[in-house]
Amino acid sequence: DGKILCEEEIAHLLSMAFPDVRVKQYLEIRFADSVPLPFLPAYCALVRGLLYSDKHLDYAQTQIQRGHLTEDDIRKTEDALMKYGWNAAVYGQPVSRLAKDFLKMAADALPEDEKLYLKAFDAVIRYGGIPMIPQEELRQLCDAI
Repeated sequence: DGKILCEEEIAHLLSMAFPDVRVKQYLEIRFADSVPLPFLPAYCALVRGLLYSDKHLDYAQTQIQRGHLTEDDIRKTEDALMKYGWNAAVYGQPVSRLAKDFLKMAADALPEDEKLYLKAFDAVIRYGGIPMIPQEELRQLCDAI
């Protein structure tokens, strides 16, 4: 109706949107809303290792500034992942290769006692997803945390 919204009204409207990632007073990443054990601590360790590292944030910023990571690239990646899952190739590489690279980057930035949480993702990569992990191995992963 042409009404100019105040900052509080805009913040309220934005709080009702639920994209994959949103910025409020903090960064909210929606993918981990209901991750089963032992993948929740693994996910937290992954996020900490990647996003709380100045080295990794500088690397991401450099890639974006060089035009190596555009909004179009992200959309194509999402489409490929939705269509092909673990068989997708993104940025010219198999998803499993990128996943291993991200895990290595995160591990390099974490203290020793937190690196062990990332091991749960080894099974995800090896079997091609959480639902594909044999129950016995899943139990062992849960017992390990």
